[in-house]
Amino acid sequence: MEWRLDFVRAEVPEELDGLKAATARLCDNMVQEIEGFSFKLHRDLKQAIVDAQSGDKVVLQITLTLTSPGTDEIANETQRLKDLIISGGLA
Repeated sequence: MEWRLDFVRAEVPEELDGLKAATARLCDNMVQEIEGFSFKLHRDLKQAIVDAQSGDKVVLQITLTLTSPGTDEIANETQRLKDLIISGGLA
């Protein structure tokens, strides 16, 4: 989350605003996934404790998967800036 804030706070030339915004959004999905994981982990651990206290064997498998959609947007913005530099529109 701090990483996103660093991008949002960065001052860049106007031409880079699109790339800055796309890069800042990279972690949005990950934050949601971490929050969902935390909720599920808390629920599963509580249930595992109940099961263990009743004498049941408990096996808890924990997997956190982080995804980062939006890399196409960054690639498109990077290409746009590259084209702008090549055409002389951006120094």
